[in-house]
Amino acid sequence: LDRRLVHRVWLGDGPRHWTPRKVVYIEYANPGEDPAVFSLQSFEAHFWPRTTSAARALYRQIEAWRAAQESALPPPLPCEAPRSGGDPDPSVALPLVLKSAAINAGAGYMLAEIFGSSDISSVWDFSAPLVCVCVTLFAAWPRLRPRG
Repeated sequence: LDRRLVHRVWLGDGPRHWTPRKVVYIEYANPGEDPAVFSLQSFEAHFWPRTTSAARALYRQIEAWRAAQESALPPPLPCEAPRSGGDPDPSVALPLVLKSAAINAGAGYMLAEIFGSSDISSVWDFSAPLVCVCVTLFAAWPRLRPRG
């Protein structure tokens, strides 16, 4: 992306999550085209509280890059980034979450059997699958798609 095509840069709210997230948004436009926006976030997207400070540092670095002056250059080349309308939908449907929870429960049960922490002879021990289901639901809860 040629910095001369960038119209504005801002630090905004990121995807819904249990903890607040920040994302750097960049608006650019090729000559004669409508502006497009894309976002960048830290690779540490799943480790709060570093995500907000990492996004702020990324924002400062992008603003410094954008503000840097270049000597006489030819006109900017168009940016060939794919364009799609609107923001991607970060939500997930409940059936998909339940399917993932069932798969994770099965994996937890298999691992408990393999490592011998499950005792089927007395009573079915479902603590490992139950933990897997709870973790899956906890991770997916902020992104569940509302009914409607």
